[in-house]
Amino acid sequence: MKRLLTAPVVLTFCGLLPAPAATTEDVLSKMDKASSLFNSMKSEITRVTYTKVLDEKTTESGTISVRKVGKDLQVYMEVEKPDPKIFAFRGRKAEIYLPRIKTVQEYDVGKQGSLVDQFLLIGFGTTGRDLKASYGVRYGGDETIVGQKAHKLQLTPIDEKLKERLESLTLWMDPSGEYPVQQQFVESSGNYYLFTYSNTKLNPGLTEESLKLKVPKGTKREVLK
Repeated sequence: MKRLLTAPVVLTFCGLLPAPAATTEDVLSKMDKASSLFNSMKSEITRVTYTKVLDEKTTESGTISVRKVGKDLQVYMEVEKPDPKIFAFRGRKAEIYLPRIKTVQEYDVGKQGSLVDQFLLIGFGTTGRDLKASYGVRYGGDETIVGQKAHKLQLTPIDEKLKERLESLTLWMDPSGEYPVQQQFVESSGNYYLFTYSNTKLNPGLTEESLKLKVPKGTKREVLK
């Protein structure tokens, strides 16, 4: 009789044991597998900018669309509040449309772009192998971001020159490994940028045309050098 009573007790106890914790390699492996699946996405976005010398935060909100074309990513980000503007990225070319002054500013992301311009796309279809090649990577556990579970990855640049500008980068990856739910970039100056993505829709049918910057006639264009 004892054996018959013990078995279900053991089974019940085993069922209560937590699942083994994920490791850094588990999350990176998931990203490797998911990279080829990422095609496009559209999301609401909130960007918080912190300026250390002023101890000041500013918040912008809008929408972002990302489309993968080969190894490149095309981005169309429309900031709606508080100061309307549109960003369009294609390869190394970036354009910003400022509707209040009817001006488009065009520049090379690699030459004139900010750290945010250069690293914003990390996590969108990125492989774990690519992350390990450029950063020290540590899994920081799972957190809930805007009601969604996310794998937290803490990244430290390997390149010494990059370390002079970028202190750390943190990604909160969707459990699928395809895209980030949140990103934080901390500059060596202490300034940081926090991007949060919500209401994300995967593969929403984005086209080349839908991500092109369209502006009214008479808009002035400036090429930054």
